[in-house]
Amino acid sequence: MNKPTCGPLYKDALGKYAGTDPDKIRLFAAGFVSGQAEKVYLGACRAAMFRPSADRLAMILDVIRDVANRYNLHIFHGACQTFDEIWLCRNVDVWHNLQELYATYVYNSPAWHAFRAELCGIPAEELDEAFHLRAGHGERCD
Repeated sequence: MNKPTCGPLYKDALGKYAGTDPDKIRLFAAGFVSGQAEKVYLGACRAAMFRPSADRLAMILDVIRDVANRYNLHIFHGACQTFDEIWLCRNVDVWHNLQELYATYVYNSPAWHAFRAELCGIPAEELDEAFHLRAGHGERCD
C-alpha cells in the first residue's frame, strides 16, 4: 500500500492551522480528539488512538480526559516500544480488548495490525498487515 500513515497528514494540518503556537496546538488537538470521539460515540468505530510525542503527552492527556468525559468514553493508556498510545474506547469491553492486545499480541505483527484496524473501524479491504512499513510510521507528527 502506498498511502502514508495518518501522522504526516496530521502534521501538515497542524503546521498550517496552528504553527508553533502552543495555544493553537492545544486547540487544534482538542478539535481533532473531539472529532475522533464523535466517531466512537456514534458507533462508526469502537476506538480511536492517539500517539503524542513525549513533550506533548501531558497536554494531550488533559484534552483526552476532558473529551472522554464529555462523550462518556473510556480511556486506555498503553505503552508500545518507546512511545505512548492513548485510546478512546466506546465501552469497557473495548478497554479490555486493548488490555489483551498489549498483553498478548506481538508488536507490528499481522495480527496486531488486524486487531487495531478492527477497533479503529478500518474496512477489511483497507487492512495493511505491514502498516509499520508505511512512510511516516514512527515519525513525530505533532
